[in-house]
Amino acid sequence: MAAWLARTARFVVKRMGISQNNAVSVRHKKSCPPPFPFGENLAGLRKGQNWTQETVAEKIGTTTRFIQYLEAGRRIPNVKMVGRLKRVFECTWEQLLEGCERDLK
Repeated sequence: MAAWLARTARFVVKRMGISQNNAVSVRHKKSCPPPFPFGENLAGLRKGQNWTQETVAEKIGTTTRFIQYLEAGRRIPNVKMVGRLKRVFECTWEQLLEGCERDLK
């Protein structure tokens, strides 16, 4: 189990280019590209389940505000949070991370 978790964490970090320790704040300026696609993917999965942001927050142990920030593209979750979201939505990594790799290059 530990080996699988380590491989998964390395995959997510490599795929998204994020820190394993904390969420990264994303500032939007007029010259910035559109919001990080992770938020769009998350919102689509949430709406597909007919869940509110509050429901998702309760299921993964965070605040509604954090889910709002994720969906708006203002924050990028850490590896642990991505794993929780994957487990709650019972989805693939690709469904959560689709389109993210091209924006981080």
